[in-house]
Formats: sequence, structure tokens, C-alpha cells
Amino acid sequence: MATKINGVKGMNDLLPGQAARWQEMEAVAREVFALYGYREVRTPVVEPAQLFARGVGEATDIVKKEMYVFEDKGEDLLALRPEGTAGTVRAFIEHGAFVEGPQKWFYVGPMFRRERPQKGRYRQFHQIGCEAFGIAEPFIDAEQIALLDDYFARLGVKAELKLNTVGDRNCRPAYLQDLRAYLTGRKGELCPDCNERIERMFWAYGFRGRPARPMAEVLGDLIDASSVGGATFELGSAAFDMTRVATGQLDAYVEPGPRLVEDVPGMREEFERVGGGAVLNNSPYDLAAAVLCLEEAGAVVTDAHGERLSERPLLGSGHDYQMSCVAAANRPLHTSMLEVLDRGFARLGGGR
Repeated sequence: MATKINGVKGMNDLLPGQAARWQEMEAVAREVFALYGYREVRTPVVEPAQLFARGVGEATDIVKKEMYVFEDKGEDLLALRPEGTAGTVRAFIEHGAFVEGPQKWFYVGPMFRRERPQKGRYRQFHQIGCEAFGIAEPFIDAEQIALLDDYFARLGVKAELKLNTVGDRNCRPAYLQDLRAYLTGRKGELCPDCNERIERMFWAYGFRGRPARPMAEVLGDLIDASSVGGATFELGSAAFDMTRVATGQLDAYVEPGPRLVEDVPGMREEFERVGGGAVLNNSPYDLAAAVLCLEEAGAVVTDAHGERLSERPLLGSGHDYQMSCVAAANRPLHTSMLEVLDRGFARLGGGR
């Protein structure tokens, strides 16, 4: 006797009568998004699992308990997308869409979370969402609220608007600093999951044309501190690294090279030895746009001495115009990084 095979629990079929209603809702959504200047993006339902660990939060229930994660034949760890934002931001950065200026995108499609099926909560569900890139003004929040209200009205849905906030770039860093200080002093009282939420820094550094030993001396304490709860990356492009900080994919970026050359005796010769006779570095042209975007997003960007990069001249590509860089998502993190770097420079004889 043949065994009857049913669909996966929590993943529902949409029969023709139901599909027609879904098509109507999606058509209305596309009409409304077009009126507000949003364009559709379609991303894969399968993404690298680390994308969601970084974008959604490695310690969240979504990542730790609810994602469908598997290894493909190449042993890459992949995941069915549990939400739409991370993949949309990944596509925006990967394809360099930021060169076109501010962008407004929307997406429609299935998402997947291994939750306990219940009314209104399914393992495959569908989302309609939007993202605005390069627009920091408050009007974009008002616009998206108006967009949603317009959409509901066209569908005949009566909804009540309730607003909440996670703070802004002025009040949120101070709040987070106080919260971390409060929780750090009570680690023994917290559950293991709560401990995992404290001070996990994912950051990148510039290493091209750099002598390894002095770089390790300067960056070593930062690498050690983040080696368990965070991670380090060498991605080859300062502008790309800094854009990832602006979009929340990294917490910080560090390029200490020019300060090493300026402050530590004999270091210019070491850099020239590794760099084939020249001190290799990013010119201000490589960093200017990324610095502007970061500061607009509320991040803190200085050189390795703590001086603002916006005070540095841009007209030139020689060593005198090159600059070190320390970029962090918030001021407390930036301050801590500068203190650790100062200790590294002091060991090499280049303290302030």
C-alpha cells in the first residue's frame, strides 16, 4: 500500500481561489510602492548563514533556534532566509548600487523560520517590505508610515498606528553604554544567552603592503579581545569596509598604517620594504565618500590619533595626504578602540 505524502507542517499550499486574493494584495503593493518611488528587488531565498548571524544578530532566537541551516556539497553553510532586510542590503552592497545615490527598494516573497506552527505563525510565510538607502532624514520614516497606511486603505484594512523608537544617533550610544555597564556588572546574574549579547565586535582592518610584525603589535590586543565573541576581516577595500559599517554589517574598521609611519622611528623603511619601494595606502579620494556616509549614519570616524578626517586635505595622493582611519558604529566603541591602539603604538615607541 502506497504511503500518502503530505506537505511539510507549517508550510501551506495556496490553491487557485486563495492565490487570486494573494495576487490582488501583491498587485496593490506594487502600485503603492511605485507611487512612492520604490523599485522591486528579487534576492535568492538561500543566502550564506553568516549573513543573518551578522545582520539579524547571532544571539537572537531567529538565528539560534529558528533558521533552516544546511551545508551544501561545497561545505558552505547556507540558510533559508528568515527575513528580507539582510539579503536586500547584501545585494545593495555587492552590486555597488550606492554609486547611483539614494535608493528605495521593495521586496515580496517567502521567508522561512522553524517556529512551532500555530494560528498566524507558519514555517513558510510571506513578507512585503521596503528599504531606503542613503537617506537619513526623518521624513523617510514618515513616508514609509504613510505608504503603509495608503496600502492598508486600498485593501480596506482598518489599522491603528502606534509608534515606538530604538533611539537616534545622539541618545542611543549613551543609552547602550549605560546598558552594557549595567549588565557587565551583573554577568553572574544573567543567563548564558544574555552574556552573549555583550561586546561582540565584528571589524575589518587594512593590511595591504603592511609589515606584519608592527601591524600585529598595534592590532594584536583588538584581535585577541574579539577572537571569541566577534571576528576580524581583511576585505581589501577601505571604502567597502566602511560602507559595511554604515549598513550595520560591521562594527568597526581600522587602518593604522600612516600613524605607524609618522610616529614610529624606522617604520617608513619597513613599509617601503614590504610595499616594493613605496608606502602603499588609501588616498583621501578612496575614503571621502565613505567617511561622509558613515558620519551621516551616526558613526564616528577619525584618524588613528583621534582627529576628524574631515579636517584633512583631499587634494593629493602622496604620503603627506594619506591618512590612517578608525571608524566605529558608536562613540563608546570608538573611544575604546583608540585606547587599545594607543597601547599598541606605545609598545613600538609611537605613543601620543
